[in-house]
Amino acid sequence: MTRGRKAELRPIDGGLASVPRAPSWLSKEAAQEWGRIMPGLIERRVLTDADMGTVEQFCVASGLVKRSQAIISAEGDMVDGRRHPAFQTLFQALTE
Repeated sequence: MTRGRKAELRPIDGGLASVPRAPSWLSKEAAQEWGRIMPGLIERRVLTDADMGTVEQFCVASGLVKRSQAIISAEGDMVDGRRHPAFQTLFQALTE
């Protein structure tokens, strides 16, 4: 099996040139993820307005993962002899 090189990201015609403000409805954790990923994506000019919904949903899912993991870490894996309910949110966010 021959392994090729990973395709290079190339700027998209009409790619966003500046980092849009994070939507106000994002959770704190999701907004932090927005701030982490957007500068690099904008620098490479690989996003258009049409991509913003996908970026928003990625940030929401990432925020849910971080928040769920923090809750589980603080409260423990088990509640009343059962797996902590935050695991359900964690798993859903990871699959989305």
